[in-house]
Amino acid sequence: MATRNYEDVTKYPLELDVREELLTTQNEASFCWGKRDGSPMGVIMT
Repeated sequence: MATRNYEDVTKYPLELDVREELLTTQNEASFCWGKRDGSPMGVIMT
């Protein structure tokens, strides 16, 4: 059965060294959400 609840990401853990590498090398963040009328919104910040 496919996963449909993407809010619970605890089943996709990262090893601590991988997480640290991502946090120190990343230079971009993506934020996505839904508006009250249900339409999607998103922004990428660098």
